[in-house]
Amino acid sequence: MRVLLLAFQVIFGFSGYAQNPWDVSTYPDEAGFQKRMAPMMERIADQGFGIRSLAVSKCPDTGLPVKRWALEGETIISPYSGRRYLQGPTGYFGPKARNEQG
Repeated sequence: MRVLLLAFQVIFGFSGYAQNPWDVSTYPDEAGFQKRMAPMMERIADQGFGIRSLAVSKCPDTGLPVKRWALEGETIISPYSGRRYLQGPTGYFGPKARNEQG
């Protein structure tokens, strides 16, 4: 019986158990979100992978930006003063949420 049920689910899909990933009916402003996100692919692609994947921090002595491949808590050596400091939050990880518009 279990094999028959599994075969039926495989043939006709598991859609009865969960929301389909392409279903956007639960977002209140999906059309607005898609409109706001439309130019983002070009903007991200213009930066190039080597630039957009760098974590940004500030040199504690000069206040100038320092870009390095580092995660939060790693030691960074400032190229301006040689001082060591810890990388702050990078925004790479953690929960992401949509704003009040969707």
